[in-house]
Amino acid sequence: MSPAQTTRRVRGTHGDYTVVGEAINAGGVGSIFRTTDPKWVYKEYHSPDKAPPAEHLQRLVDIGRDVLIRQGQEIGSRPESSINWPVDVVRDAGGRIVGCVLPAIPDRYFHPTLNCVNTIEFLVMRRSGPPAATYRMVVLLRMAEILAFVHSKRLVHGDVNAKNVAWTLRPEPAAYLIDCDGMVPQDPPPTSGVQANYWTDPRVVDRVVPAQDHYSDWYCLALAFYRGLLLPAGGNLPKVNGTWAAPSQIPDDLDPRIAGLLRRGLTDPLDPSRRPEPAEWVTTLMQVYIVGGKYDDAALAKLDRALGMPKPDPVTFTPLPPTPPPPSPPPGVRPGTRPPPPPPPPSPAPGMRPPPPRTPPFAPPPPRMPPFAPAPPRPVPPPRYSEPPAGRLALWAMDGGIRWYLPIALMTICLFPVAGILALIVLLQTLKVDQHRPGRTPAVVSSSVVLAICAAELLSTLR
Repeated sequence: MSPAQTTRRVRGTHGDYTVVGEAINAGGVGSIFRTTDPKWVYKEYHSPDKAPPAEHLQRLVDIGRDVLIRQGQEIGSRPESSINWPVDVVRDAGGRIVGCVLPAIPDRYFHPTLNCVNTIEFLVMRRSGPPAATYRMVVLLRMAEILAFVHSKRLVHGDVNAKNVAWTLRPEPAAYLIDCDGMVPQDPPPTSGVQANYWTDPRVVDRVVPAQDHYSDWYCLALAFYRGLLLPAGGNLPKVNGTWAAPSQIPDDLDPRIAGLLRRGLTDPLDPSRRPEPAEWVTTLMQVYIVGGKYDDAALAKLDRALGMPKPDPVTFTPLPPTPPPPSPPPGVRPGTRPPPPPPPPSPAPGMRPPPPRTPPFAPPPPRMPPFAPAPPRPVPPPRYSEPPAGRLALWAMDGGIRWYLPIALMTICLFPVAGILALIVLLQTLKVDQHRPGRTPAVVSSSVVLAICAAELLSTLR
């Protein structure tokens, strides 16, 4: 941190954070600031009315803390940790939400030469020099896994577009969903939201629905596959003479299962019931492009030759197993009831390295019920993660600075019995606090030192 940079403290529900310098990025809702902890950034909303509803944001924080803090998952290691979950909420003195704390996007998701996030803009445009089809397919497969997890939590992202999905090829192809603090529940359907040019659901454009919903997320996923896998010229599907254009640049020799998903996802876009769910994309891609536990480079190279793309490099990464499909909505509530997904791909051939074991990120769906049967119960959500509230003395110690160290030092010298009792209370309260909370470790260490000194003075007095 340079001497010219200013710092300020913000207090969240789960800890305090030191915000450094000026905003490093700004959008229509808020601005992003660095903190002294490189793992986190602070998003400050332009005004409290720009903040998400408190109950929605808290639900996201609960999931984010469970995945990233309680489970300690590394960013990008699984679908659920490939989402930029908020992990804390910051309020003003009046209790209004003014910001949230988010994970800092890892360096590997930044463009190698440009000073910006490596979004899928650089994957879907030919002039940006996208990688070979194998790598494009795996990045998009990861994107489908992420949206499958979002759907399993009955959430709507609502703004899936080229700027809100980052990707990388190192150490292996991966995707990362960003701008996630505004995600909302699927039920009731959203009534407001934002849209990005060329990534807006035609149902919103034609005012069939007031805002993008989870079917809109599925439309944008199909659009990402169309643009990112096939690299069509233009790639837009505009409305011409009152009719929405269908995808017209699908190669004749593209596997019919993939072509079928693209046509279902993008043709007749005013009928959301035909759109493939993210989990269906995952299982179909695994069936089509994975043979014996390895990616079918020949089939993907054939696709690149048909598109006139350069020859791909050898593939050295191992595929992940497909994400289990999420529960289907009860019959009659939403259109789009579908048959069960196809079986998973065959096991790797003898002698080949199998994929690493991964437990499913969410529970398998309940069995499908016949028409007009009672709706199956929804899976029980994971227990809400909440840490015990910190005591007032622990908060005093964790704030640190001269307000803590000077009084405790003077009491240790002049009133060591009082200092000892105070240090013991502080220690007991602080040990109950989340170990990731800022200031916890210095408070534990300093109170332990004071307690030891006071104990030594007491023994010396008694001799």
